[in-house]
Amino acid sequence: MLMRIHLLFLIFLRVVSQDSIDFDSLIEQLKSNDHKIKQSAHDALVNSWINEAVSEKLRAAFKQAENEKDYDFKARIRDVLDKIELRTVLGEQLVKRFGKNLDKTLYYCDENSAFKYLKTWLGNPGQFGLEDEQRREKVARWLCGKFEGSEVKDEAIGFLAFEQAGRLGPRTTFQDVLTSTDPVALSKFNPDFNSNLIATIFLNDKEYLVRLSAIRGLAQLGNRKYFSNIAKMLEDTDSRVQNEAAMVLGDLKAVEYAEKISTLLKDDNPLTRATGALSLGNMGSEKHTPDIAGLLSDQDDRVQQSAIKALGRLSAKDYAPVVAEFLESPVPYIKATAISSLADMGVAKYSDKIAEFLATTEEIYIRGAAIEALSKLGSTNHGEQIAGILDENDVYLKKTVLEGLAKLGYVQASGKISALLDSNDQKTMLLRTEILKALVSLGDRSCLPAIARLINDKQCVHKADAVWAIGRLEGKEFINRITELLSSNLTYERGSAALAIARLGIKDKAKDLAELLSDRDKWVAKCAVVSLGLLGASEYADKVAKLLDSQETRGVAIYSLKKMDAKKYKEKIQKYSNDVNEVKIVTDLHEPDLITTVGRIARDTLEEWEKR
Repeated sequence: MLMRIHLLFLIFLRVVSQDSIDFDSLIEQLKSNDHKIKQSAHDALVNSWINEAVSEKLRAAFKQAENEKDYDFKARIRDVLDKIELRTVLGEQLVKRFGKNLDKTLYYCDENSAFKYLKTWLGNPGQFGLEDEQRREKVARWLCGKFEGSEVKDEAIGFLAFEQAGRLGPRTTFQDVLTSTDPVALSKFNPDFNSNLIATIFLNDKEYLVRLSAIRGLAQLGNRKYFSNIAKMLEDTDSRVQNEAAMVLGDLKAVEYAEKISTLLKDDNPLTRATGALSLGNMGSEKHTPDIAGLLSDQDDRVQQSAIKALGRLSAKDYAPVVAEFLESPVPYIKATAISSLADMGVAKYSDKIAEFLATTEEIYIRGAAIEALSKLGSTNHGEQIAGILDENDVYLKKTVLEGLAKLGYVQASGKISALLDSNDQKTMLLRTEILKALVSLGDRSCLPAIARLINDKQCVHKADAVWAIGRLEGKEFINRITELLSSNLTYERGSAALAIARLGIKDKAKDLAELLSDRDKWVAKCAVVSLGLLGASEYADKVAKLLDSQETRGVAIYSLKKMDAKKYKEKIQKYSNDVNEVKIVTDLHEPDLITTVGRIARDTLEEWEKR
């Protein structure tokens, strides 16, 4: 026993004094039958990684063990080599070599290499197989412990928090993330864990930018039990943080905090008063309508504007006459806000007054607000006046007019709108997508020939939108032109053609769609999968079912099999009922994607089949 302790002590001394280490002896001790001696030698070799000599000797021993078929000894040396190499490589090399072995990486890598490793991973989480929930949570917890009190703590946690959902591209610094136009987007795999992570770490950070982002992050995740954490920030020492908390609670319709927010209406800071009014308006707190109306006489224009806007969102028609007085305001943006507010209140009696601004002012945003208001109020008697603005050159106004006429359902303007498709004016050509959307909303099929001409135009970059419009207007007579785009060099055109064929219900073209299942672009392949499902082309169910084996196409494949009513794949789909990976399903080029998880689609499919 004493000899063993003496030997362990000698090994320890060798580790302390790198120059005196007998590497050959340590390597030989890996063959020992005594576990403690073998483990001590193992640790001594790992801890001697700073000396290049050990790697050379280990590689030689590894090769010898391989020649002698001493597999047990070979395995022990391989383990030591792994650990030594793991400690010496950094950043991208580390990820490439050990990306899939998360436990080993997190345990052995030093702080610097760990941080570089995580930055690389967070820029592209799926590349190294680290996209699942448990691994993300493990990294989050590890980061919180590893970097507590460290200078890089905020940055490390920031990368994790902001990159997990894949909403933002790789960032070089935490500051880049914080100043991004996107809100905080934590992983959707485990919202409760991530909400707690934000509430316990971000909200208490000394930097106000971090606290702002924490508030947005909790709002993004929408977990109601953390609303109280946001409400506490109404008492923050920084007015910017206070205002952010108030706005977020308003957007979340957290009426239970209306009373607390109403105290902001009396704050000395005009921006805080303005924010309080908007928050109460957004959450629909009718109880505080008189308090908001009291701000109409505030000395600050910004506060007045917010009060006007809030009253509109509360549909406070009783205050319409007071708001209408601001139509005469000398401040342009207050005038525009009053126009919008009256429309939100649904007070049609001011339509003629609002319409006057189309001819009496040159302020673009006032005229734009008037167009939007008239369309919201359903003022079809002003349709011709609005359509006349299409002859003007301002792109913003034209876009607003197109949206307004579509909302009004003013079919009389469809000829004037479709004529814009043949315009060679560069600014008008930029609006082709909006033009097509307006024509689809108006539903006038007489414009189909003008739309179809875009497909034949070699220079046109809006063919995909044209195909979509033909599909929505049920232009089956143009199916051959649509089918030709299935072989286009542009992915957007191939995918839109597939979706249009499905919308038109042309089952004869299912064979053409099936050929796109192996398309070089995954988005196009997914469009083809969905389209076959929408067509109910069950003869291709076997081909679609093969896509269940790929994580990238699994969700859309299940969706398609559900539409095909391919119940024979029930057992296979059952395996994916707990899959938390997110999936986007595009069923229409200009409609919101169906965003859910593979597991949810699988469960919905199984439930529907069970009911039948």
